[in-house]
Amino acid sequence: MNGNLTLDLTCNSSRPYFLWSEEMNLGELKAILTGSQGDYLRWVYSGRILREARMQDVWAFFTPRWVAQNWEHLSPYLGRKRQFWEYCLSVWKKHGLIQ
Repeated sequence: MNGNLTLDLTCNSSRPYFLWSEEMNLGELKAILTGSQGDYLRWVYSGRILREARMQDVWAFFTPRWVAQNWEHLSPYLGRKRQFWEYCLSVWKKHGLIQ
C-alpha cells in the first residue's frame, strides 16, 4: 500500500488524508463502510470521516439524509465535531433539506 496521504478520493489504492493514523487505503475503507467488516467498525470509521475529513469530502461517502438517519449510531464517534454536525442537521431540517 502507498503510505503517502492523499486528497485524491478516486483511487482505491490511495490512503485518504483523514486516515492519517491508519494503515488503510480507500478500498479497505469502502469495504468497512458497506458493512462487510461489521457494524462497530462501520460506525467508528463513519464517525472518523465526519470528524476528520473536510466537509466537501464527506459527501464522497455520505449524504445529509444518511447522516440524519444514522445520527444515533454516529454521534458517539464524533468527538469535538459533534456540535458542528448537530448544527448542520438543524439548518438542513430548518430549510427542508432533510426530515
